[in-house]
Amino acid sequence: MANDDVRPLRRVGATLKDIATVVGVNPTTVAVVLNNTASGTRVSAKTREAILTAANNLGYRPNLVAQSLRRGRTNQIGLYNGYEFLDVRNPFLGSIVAGTLSACSALGLDLVIHTTSRNKAPETIIQAIYGGRLDGVIVVAPPSDPVGQTMDAGHLPALALGDPVANLPCVVGDDYDGGRQLARALLARGHRRVLFRSTAQQFASVDGRRNGLQDGLIDGGGELVLTPAEAPRVGEFTGAEWAALRGPDACTAIACWEDESAYKTIDALIQAGYQIPRDLAVTGYDGCELPVRPFVKLATVDAAWPEIAKRTVKLLHERISGADVPTRTVCPVKFLPGDTL
Repeated sequence: MANDDVRPLRRVGATLKDIATVVGVNPTTVAVVLNNTASGTRVSAKTREAILTAANNLGYRPNLVAQSLRRGRTNQIGLYNGYEFLDVRNPFLGSIVAGTLSACSALGLDLVIHTTSRNKAPETIIQAIYGGRLDGVIVVAPPSDPVGQTMDAGHLPALALGDPVANLPCVVGDDYDGGRQLARALLARGHRRVLFRSTAQQFASVDGRRNGLQDGLIDGGGELVLTPAEAPRVGEFTGAEWAALRGPDACTAIACWEDESAYKTIDALIQAGYQIPRDLAVTGYDGCELPVRPFVKLATVDAAWPEIAKRTVKLLHERISGADVPTRTVCPVKFLPGDTL
C-alpha cells in the first residue's frame, strides 16, 4: 500500500552553487569569499556583500572536512593516556586534562582523548591516532608503553608530558630541584634520616625527585633511606619500611613519591598509633587540587601540572606549524608548606 505522506528528503543547508545562482556569479567567486580559496578572482565590495547576505539567508554552513583537507589541518589534537584509566577525579590526570583543555580553547583547537585499556589492543589505538583526524598528539604514558613508543616515527607531531617517552620532545617538571627543595625543608625542621616511599613502576620523574632529595640531604649531613617498593597496595608498609621506623636510628620523616601515597601513608600511620607530625613527618609531591578538602594540609611540592599541560599544547602547536621545539623543556616547581612537616 502506498504511503501518500512520504515526502522527499530535503537537503540541509545551501551549497556554493546555490548561493552563486541567487547572486548571479560563478561558484568560484562564492568560494573566494566564503572559504578564502586562493584564486586570482577579484571580488568587488558590492558582490562580496551580496554573497554574504545570500549565504546567511540560505543557511549556508561551511564543509569543515573539505576545509581541513584544503589546508591540511583539522585543528584537532589528541591526548593519549597510557595508564589504563582516565578518571578526571584523579588529581594528576584531572590537572593534566584541565590544563590541556584551557590551552586548546585559547588556540582554537579541539581535543580528542585516547586511552588504553585491557580490552583494547595497542594496534587499535595506534590506528585511531594515525587515522588522519589529528594534527598532533600529547603522550602521557609510562616509558614502556607500546603506543607511546610508536610516536617517534615522525608521521605525526607528538610531545611527551610528565615523563620522557621514546625519543619524543618532552615537557617535564624540575623534579630534581623539587627533591632538593624538600630536603631543605626537612633539614630545617631537624630531620636528618628520611625514609623514601617509592613506586614499583619506573618513572624518570620519580628518579629525579629521589635523587634531588638524596643529594640535598647528604649536602646537609642527612641520609635518605631506600627500601624496595614491595607493598601490594598504596599506603601499606613492608617489613623493611616498618624496620626503618624503629630503633635508635629510626627515620623521623617519610617522603612519598606523590600525594596520594602520602595521604594513605598518613592514614596507615595514624591507625598504627602515630601522631603526625609529632612522631613522624610526612611529605608528598604533586600539589594537585583535590576534589574534596583533605583531612590535613600536606607538605608537598607543587608540580604545576596544569601549567605544564598548557606549555605542552603550545609547543605541540608550534611543532605542527613546522617550528623546531626543544627536546626537553623543564618547568619550575615549588615547595608548599603544610601541617605534616
